[in-house]
Amino acid sequence: MSAKSIQLPAAAQSAIRKVTELAAAKGMSIGQAAAELIDREITAPAVEAPAVAARTLDVPALLDQLRAAFADRPDHSAELAAMTERATAAETRAAAAEEKLAQFKALLA
Repeated sequence: MSAKSIQLPAAAQSAIRKVTELAAAKGMSIGQAAAELIDREITAPAVEAPAVAARTLDVPALLDQLRAAFADRPDHSAELAAMTERATAAETRAAAAEEKLAQFKALLA
């Protein structure tokens, strides 16, 4: 039976490397090193989330912060008004064209 080459995922290669390094460093078997690493992972201390200093803001202060955050944004209200006006004009022209088309169809019928 010929030997076959397989490619292990990077995570598996990393785990094997950690186990063999620990076994070599402490002079223990690979099984013991693996068991020690598993024990370390199980008994790892839980990391506490950093405490965030909470502060209370009244509504005017919150609005001031929001305005400051959006102060650097360009004002597009004039452009929006112009586009709305053009859209309204286009709708009016479309309605007039539909009415003329209906009149033309009535003349041809």
